[in-house]
Amino acid sequence: MITLYTNNERPAWVSTISENGELTDYSTGYTFTCVVVDKDTGSTLLTKTTNITGAANGVITVSFTGAELSAAGITATFGNPVHYQVFLTSRRTSDSADATHEDVLQMRWRP
Repeated sequence: MITLYTNNERPAWVSTISENGELTDYSTGYTFTCVVVDKDTGSTLLTKTTNITGAANGVITVSFTGAELSAAGITATFGNPVHYQVFLTSRRTSDSADATHEDVLQMRWRP
């Protein structure tokens, strides 16, 4: 689970992905898409292709901004954390093969 607070930019979602027990070198040869979905309705709230970077050790980092999350309606109210589903897809550029990783984003309110 990833926990973010409204209007914060940190922490980034850092995901270590192994495929069949192997860590993939994501530093080159891949593009990334992150989709945030409302858990109750299945509606896509945010599709993000920028500020996502891959590393040689199977790590993909997705950096969010408070403004982009707020504009997409990804928020919480005092005392009521809200959970969203997040999907991170890596596309290998050599053959357009996709792999998707899923997690939960918990938004918490902050003054």
